[in-house]
Amino acid sequence: MKVKAFAKINLNLHIHPKKTGDQFTPLTLINHQINIFDELEFINQKNKIELICYPKNILPSGESNLVFQVALKLKEFSKNPKLGIKIILHKNIPITAGLAGGSSDAAATLKVLIKLWHLKISRQKLFEIARNLGKDVPYFLSSNLCYLTGYGDIPHKLKVKLPKIWLIIVYPNIEQKPSTGWMFQHLDFSLTGKSIYKEKLLLTAIKTKNQKNILDNLHNDFETMVFNCFPETQEIVNGLIAQKANTTLLSGSGLGIIGFFQAKTTAQKAYLSLKKNYSKIFLTSTV
Repeated sequence: MKVKAFAKINLNLHIHPKKTGDQFTPLTLINHQINIFDELEFINQKNKIELICYPKNILPSGESNLVFQVALKLKEFSKNPKLGIKIILHKNIPITAGLAGGSSDAAATLKVLIKLWHLKISRQKLFEIARNLGKDVPYFLSSNLCYLTGYGDIPHKLKVKLPKIWLIIVYPNIEQKPSTGWMFQHLDFSLTGKSIYKEKLLLTAIKTKNQKNILDNLHNDFETMVFNCFPETQEIVNGLIAQKANTTLLSGSGLGIIGFFQAKTTAQKAYLSLKKNYSKIFLTSTV
């Protein structure tokens, strides 16, 4: 069996005021999948779990890989020691890019192995396993377009299809992206949650398929901090706007910047111009 595991972006990211003693920070998000994907191939075999990743030496192929962890957890759940699988992962989604490629791969593996191994598992148990693997995994088990609450790990399906939006995702020429934990540690929580009114406007725009209002109400609470700490990101924003992007948005906790375009031809011209200065740049669209 062969499947595609699509990347995602956040159309908004609202960070709610942090409560004293909380280990995690409450978030609300709206996620949408984009047309960048990994490819996974599953081959039945007995007893042994095996993972092969391409390109080689980019990802671990052992127990530190989420795909391998999924297979182990489901085999343990099945209580059948004879179960095995060979998984071949072709990695196309850039790693450490805030596009949740690892979580998408994990969710795809969950769905496929439950089917291949004929496992009977409740929705509650499935989502329990997913949340233990990572906060983004439950989203990929749900639907293409979701509103998420809790810590960004409780998906609510939005049963609409967005008009296609063209995207350019650009990453600054920085060797190593700070972790999401670092981003939260350096965030001024007194500045977060101020634009929560945009969330309702965005949900309404999505339900009515109003593309202009969708683009007008995108938001990410990490932006101010990221622009201050990493001025290269503001330069990318300026470059995208100069290339006629309708708007821009920080991708997740950074450091990628997404340019949103209504016209494919405009996006293509912008991509050709910007890729002269940025090696990590992608032209894609919503799925």
